[in-house]
Amino acid sequence: MVEAIGLSAMQEVPLVIVEMQRPGPATGFPTRTEQGDLKFVIFSSPAEIPKMVIALRDPEDAFYQTHRAFNLADKYQIPVILMGDQFLADNTRTVSPFDFSKIKNNRHLSQQIYSETKEYRRYEITDSGVSPRIIPGKMPGTRVLTESHEHDEYGHITESGTIRNKMHDKRLRKMIYLKAELQEPIFVGEENADTLFLTWGSLSSPVKEAVKLLNSQGKGRYGALLFGDIWPLPDKLLKEKVKGVKMLINVEQNATGLFASLISDCTGIQCGSSILKYDGRPLSSQEIVSRMKGGE
Repeated sequence: MVEAIGLSAMQEVPLVIVEMQRPGPATGFPTRTEQGDLKFVIFSSPAEIPKMVIALRDPEDAFYQTHRAFNLADKYQIPVILMGDQFLADNTRTVSPFDFSKIKNNRHLSQQIYSETKEYRRYEITDSGVSPRIIPGKMPGTRVLTESHEHDEYGHITESGTIRNKMHDKRLRKMIYLKAELQEPIFVGEENADTLFLTWGSLSSPVKEAVKLLNSQGKGRYGALLFGDIWPLPDKLLKEKVKGVKMLINVEQNATGLFASLISDCTGIQCGSSILKYDGRPLSSQEIVSRMKGGE
């Protein structure tokens, strides 16, 4: 898997991978659930590559985000990884009919006509980092070369340090433009909350319900940010919502608070407390409420 992700980035081949987490390491709890793969998925490649990671919140979100992932992978010619977990994979619920009017397949193939005077370069260096892509064999007089080694603009293997820097910078420039496509997390709960929960993926539903239950008790103002896009990390709404918060709590199904660590690495924002669970059983809204009251 790791080598294939790096290959996708180097060859600039659109790729969508679905990674459903369960407790490890090794065989672990093969039929249970956890969120322990976050940093493995984000950094799963030799060297630095452009990549996107999206956490799926629920079955409906999975439908729309899967379609979005294919469009983004095609547009930026990168690997996009969809993260779920065993709880989501086995999830059964009633949902509203999917709105297919929101679904549009966007192919990002070059419309340029190439010839002997306008030579095709598969890895042409561009401002956006995205090179023109054509379907091999569909345009007379052109050829498409692709390579897993470092290469020049035409796709020929190179050992040149100068060309290496240019091509590496070109690929990484995609991340600048990809950040403009990020979706901010969903905010639920009371505005100007005293306590703000941070969570990601399938824990969005129980955290949302827990916020509703806690606010109904009238003993404080609670809110939550439910993250879907994970990498690159969208941080505009996060930085806005943490202002004035008395308690910032990350809620995750792993032992070390992987998402809280990622937020700290990317923004410097530190969570003051955590609600963690890693026994393979789903974390419920009632359990979150109980933990807030000091229960087990």
